[in-house]
Amino acid sequence: MAIPPPSRPIHSAEVEWDSEPVKTVLKKARQVPSSIPDPIKDFVLDTTCLQATNFAKIIQNSTLNYEFLELVSNTQENISFGGSRYITIPMLIGSFRVNGTAHIAVLAARVIKLVQEQKFEYSPEERNIGSLISRKIDQLYDANDRRLKKCNILTRLFCFLRNFPNRLSGSLTFSSRNVSLTRWNWGNRDGLLFHNIFDYYTKKQYERKFGSSPLHSLHNSGFEGQTESLWLPPRD
Repeated sequence: MAIPPPSRPIHSAEVEWDSEPVKTVLKKARQVPSSIPDPIKDFVLDTTCLQATNFAKIIQNSTLNYEFLELVSNTQENISFGGSRYITIPMLIGSFRVNGTAHIAVLAARVIKLVQEQKFEYSPEERNIGSLISRKIDQLYDANDRRLKKCNILTRLFCFLRNFPNRLSGSLTFSSRNVSLTRWNWGNRDGLLFHNIFDYYTKKQYERKFGSSPLHSLHNSGFEGQTESLWLPPRD
């Protein structure tokens, strides 16, 4: 039996798709967590949509977004027998699964560069993400330091020799620096450290966030690349 046609044809203009529920679901799925996300079991970095297959290059292309946070959260640290201190992450290149590696300082260097490029101003989401990424980088450095103490004497010797140029240049600048310049700026020197840079606000951000002038808050002007004073939140 033939099916009778509908009483009135449906025109495509009459059917409207409301994308807001989908946007809401996606937004909730990408909400910035309050703490560093746990590593994802069997995580693998799919390079299909990325502009690079080299782990260091991927980091250098990253911005202060959820994808960078996810990448950092699933990064692990290690030390080679020859004393190279590095980070690693599982990567999928085509149909091949490999372990991408990069020098341990690459993450801190990228965050410092992003902060400088954005002139120390970020959206609330970027600030939260940056704070979590910074804490994870601190964890990686700390874990790598503890790993080095447990290494055999040859590996520790090789690591010392690799780091000798940093010690030498540090002694020439009277800074007592015994690590790379990146790590020194990140969290080893006295005073201003990039690992807590997301605690600071520009004057405009401070007034927008706290609704008052920052005149009575702690401030500084000593971060590399800084062009105006940065202010800490008001003390209780």
